[in-house]
Amino acid sequence: MEKKRSENSTVMLSVCITTYNTERDIDAALESVFAQETSFAFEVLIGDDGSTDGTIEKIAKWQVRRPGRIHLFRWNQEEAAAQAERDFIARASRNRLRLMERARGTYITFLDGDDAYADPYFYERAVQILEQHPDISICGGRTEMLFPNGTRRPLELSPWRPGRWTAEDYWAHQYTHAEACILCNDIDMEALPPQYRDCFDDNLIVLAVFARLGGGMYCLPDTTALYRQHPGSSFFSRPPMERCLLDLLDIDTEIAAAPALGPAAITRHAASLRYVQANIDEVTKQRYPQIYAQAQSKGADTVLALFQNAAVRRSTRKIRVVFLCYRPAIWIGVKSIYEAMMADPAFDVTIVAIPIKLNYYDGGFRYVSEGAEDYFKDFDCRVVCGYDAGQDAWTDLERLHPDYVFYLQPYNINLPRVYNTHLVSQYAKICYVPYGMQILGSDTEESVLNPDFFSGVTFFFAGMPGRRAWMQEHGRCIGRLRPENILFYGYTRLDHLEQYLGKESKSWHLGRDRMRVLWMPRWCTSEGNCNFFRYKDDVLAYASRHEADVEWLFRPHPQMWKEFVATGEMPEAEQQAYLAQYDAHPNAFVDEQQAYTQTFYASDVLVADGTSAFAEYFMTGKPIIYCHKERDNFTAYGRQLAEGYYIANDWQEVEAWLDMLQAGFDPLASRRQKMRKELLPAGDVPAGERIKEKLKEDFHAETETAAEEREG
Repeated sequence: MEKKRSENSTVMLSVCITTYNTERDIDAALESVFAQETSFAFEVLIGDDGSTDGTIEKIAKWQVRRPGRIHLFRWNQEEAAAQAERDFIARASRNRLRLMERARGTYITFLDGDDAYADPYFYERAVQILEQHPDISICGGRTEMLFPNGTRRPLELSPWRPGRWTAEDYWAHQYTHAEACILCNDIDMEALPPQYRDCFDDNLIVLAVFARLGGGMYCLPDTTALYRQHPGSSFFSRPPMERCLLDLLDIDTEIAAAPALGPAAITRHAASLRYVQANIDEVTKQRYPQIYAQAQSKGADTVLALFQNAAVRRSTRKIRVVFLCYRPAIWIGVKSIYEAMMADPAFDVTIVAIPIKLNYYDGGFRYVSEGAEDYFKDFDCRVVCGYDAGQDAWTDLERLHPDYVFYLQPYNINLPRVYNTHLVSQYAKICYVPYGMQILGSDTEESVLNPDFFSGVTFFFAGMPGRRAWMQEHGRCIGRLRPENILFYGYTRLDHLEQYLGKESKSWHLGRDRMRVLWMPRWCTSEGNCNFFRYKDDVLAYASRHEADVEWLFRPHPQMWKEFVATGEMPEAEQQAYLAQYDAHPNAFVDEQQAYTQTFYASDVLVADGTSAFAEYFMTGKPIIYCHKERDNFTAYGRQLAEGYYIANDWQEVEAWLDMLQAGFDPLASRRQKMRKELLPAGDVPAGERIKEKLKEDFHAETETAAEEREG
């Protein structure tokens, strides 16, 4: 192997730095370059890919500090226009190639403008080895990832073993970044496949040297380069499937570029290929559209074949759906969807039961079970306990290979990080059905329809018309959520309500000869519409006066007691003391049943603060006493429903309405009946059935596209 020597220059090494908006890190990068202790001259070539921040200004200051040492190359107007048509990887590749054409050194190294060198003697040590060993074409050390908090971790896709390696053995078993290496500057780009110019990255830089010169690799024992990690941008923060597919994008190019290293390339990517093949059902164009597009542009036949094989398999297997549940009380929101899927052999349904994350105002939290594990254990589908408290371990949803995951509430804050929609949406399509009819507006709407959750949602099956327009107007169609996937098929909680007519409920303990009053106060006081502390003693006094003719049932919101502990408004000891008072009343009870629909239908009247349950209770035809406080904060739809409520501004008015109803006088009964038909119409096809069919249609759409591509 004969190494290239420049006849016109005494430059031993060319340092090629690529920049694009690296204002924050370029100083550290150049500091690490000029900190190198060398016995030879080296040049610094910087190629900028159109920075719009202060990168160029900082480089200019360095040119003053190091006169004649730094050469900056920027795209002219025509070149920049051509670059704009390429993606980020292709632009960075062309940037490196431009610097290579100008590099005069016998040896060359590459550095991204946001990375840095870790060893000030790296250049000297590597060049000495290359000069002493003509059969070595590359010398490099380990790469370490540098995180924003300053911590460092070795980049090891395989165990790093220092010493001499043949090109074949290195390519099969070792890995480091090209910027951790010094390479012989003798790469013949014309001899490589054309697509090489748009993916000239770490792997292919090294491969190009091996393909041109043969020779081997000398691996230094120490870390030579620091690979800066930015939040959310690191390859290593991606889910395993995405990492493996990205890894496999290069295998065809590698084999085409260096046929002699083909067997080594197959060994190099074998683990990624095994993982993808073992989890092939996840590989869909809808889930990984960018990777599929890259595979097409690169001609990555291996990856394209994996996508096609997965599409074929989809036509022969069941649709896998996971319901993520921590609060049985709101299961009713997806119950009809679950029932429709269980009745359809095309679906494979799993329920993952978990505790809820209880967040404290001081930043602390703990996980508390609301009984999901017991509630779902006898269901006909597969039920998985999602949390092992002894091991503090969560079930990995990705191992269930779901196609669709239903969330019952839109709050990432109530879940562990592994179930955050930003992560789960990387391997499954997230579906959301509102857990309550949105009749409370303003602050409540902003909270329930928060962008943190919805940016990971693919399908939002809204419970009321007009939601698509609201989401667009308020900037909620971000991330994976597209306007066309915000659909209104009806309110799922109103499906099959006839099954509850005339049925008794375990929540009620006394006979139907008494008036059954259901009390549901708001769960928090911060919204200005909670009457719990105003009325908590009055309701017990009322129950005492009506032992013979009233049964009082208090149904606290599942979040209420946790909220009052977190805020300090009612510590656990006070809560227990209050609840104990119900035991002393023969006609007052606390509802401990998980489901509530049957309780609604077996009641006679609802007394409540503002709640989404008003819409469901409307369907019973029973009267509603709405307890107004500082504000009602209703949406336009909520205000329409409120025309059918008896409104009470204080406890005396609550009692007056109860006395009137107990006397058999219900003047709003006919209005409620009319409003039920106008505001809450029942569809010809249940909403749950329509949602099930939509997902079946979506699932098979990609299989049909793959079949068309094969025929073409």
